[in-house]
Amino acid sequence: EKARIFRKSWLYVGRIEEFANPGDYLVRAIEPADASVLLARGRDGKIRAFHNVCSHRHARLVWDERGQARNFTCKYHGWGFALNGELRNVPDAESFFDLDTKACALSAIRCEEWRGFIFINFAIEPVETLDQFMAPIAEKLSDHAFAGCNDHVMLSAEVDVNWKAMLDNFQETYHLGFIHQRTVGDRGCAEGNPFGHPMSFDFFERHRHMSIWGNPGHQPAPIRALAGSFGGVSGAGAAQQTAHYQTIRPANWQLDVHGIFPNLLIEVAPTFFYTIEVMPLGVDRTRWTARMFLPPAENAGQRFAREYNIAAFRDTVAEDIAVLQTLQSSMASHAKPVIQFQAHEVLCRHTYEMIDRAVVDPVAAE
Repeated sequence: EKARIFRKSWLYVGRIEEFANPGDYLVRAIEPADASVLLARGRDGKIRAFHNVCSHRHARLVWDERGQARNFTCKYHGWGFALNGELRNVPDAESFFDLDTKACALSAIRCEEWRGFIFINFAIEPVETLDQFMAPIAEKLSDHAFAGCNDHVMLSAEVDVNWKAMLDNFQETYHLGFIHQRTVGDRGCAEGNPFGHPMSFDFFERHRHMSIWGNPGHQPAPIRALAGSFGGVSGAGAAQQTAHYQTIRPANWQLDVHGIFPNLLIEVAPTFFYTIEVMPLGVDRTRWTARMFLPPAENAGQRFAREYNIAAFRDTVAEDIAVLQTLQSSMASHAKPVIQFQAHEVLCRHTYEMIDRAVVDPVAAE
C-alpha cells in the first residue's frame, strides 16, 4: 500500500482557504510516504509543496504545523530558504566546496489545485494530472459550491485500528440506528427507512458517491431546533436546505458523501462541507482528521449554530471511535477469517476492490 498507493496517488493536503495570504504555510505529515510536507503560498500567489527537509544535513526545516513566514530558516545551522524553495542564505558559505546553491533548493513535490482542493503526488512523473484524476467524479461534485465557506476548524484523533476499517465507518449508514441512537436518533433512520438506507450510490472508476437519507419528519430537540433556526445544521429536514439544494435534491436529502481514492471523503451538507482524511500510521494505527469549512458567522446566532454543529459532529464521531478502537484487537485474534458486507455497504466493497487492484495489479489500476 505504501509503495503502490500512497507514493503514487494524488493525496489531499488542504484547501486554499488555509492559505489566505502570501507567506501562509502548513506542514503535513504523510506517514505512509515517510514524509513531512511543507506547503506555502509564495509572493506570486502560487501554493507549492516541498519535502520539509533542509538541504544541508537533512534536518527538519519547519517545526510548527502552520504559520506565517517571510522565509524559512533551519534551526540547526541557519540555512535560509525563500517561499519558492530557493536557497537564499548559507552561513560561512565560503567554507563549502563548490556549493551549488540551485541544486540545494528545497526538494519540490508535485502540487496541484482542483476547485480549491490542494493535492500532492510524490511520483516524479505522475501517470495523470490532478484534473485527469478528478475528471470521473467532477460532474457529480459540480452540484456543490465550495467557495464562500472561508472559516474552518479541524478535529483529529489517532486510533488503534487499520486505516481501511476506519474509512469503512464513514462511508456506510448501516450503523446509524445503533451506535448513534443518542446523537443522530431518528434523523437518519425512521419509519419507511428503518435502517437508514442511502438514497443513491454512484461509482466513478476509483471514486464513489452516496446520498444520505434524512428524515423530513424529524422533530429536533429544543437545543438543536434553536441552532437550526440560525442555519447550518444538517439533517433537520427540508427547512434546513438552501434554495439551491431545494431545486436539485429531494426534501429527505441530508448530505452527500464523495469518496476520493485512496483516503479522502468530501461530505457536503446544505450549508457547509467537511473533508475527512484517513492516514495510516502503521498497519494497526490511523490518524483521522476532519476539517469543517463553514460560511463566516455574521451574528451571534449564526456563531452559536456553528459551534453547536461542531460539537454535535464531535460527539457523533466519539461514538464511532469508541467502537473502532476495538476492531483491531478483535481482528488480531483471528477469531474470524473474513468480514461481512451487505448490499448497502457497497462503498466499502468498492474501496477494497480499488485497493486490491492498485496493490495486486498496479498496471491495471493505472
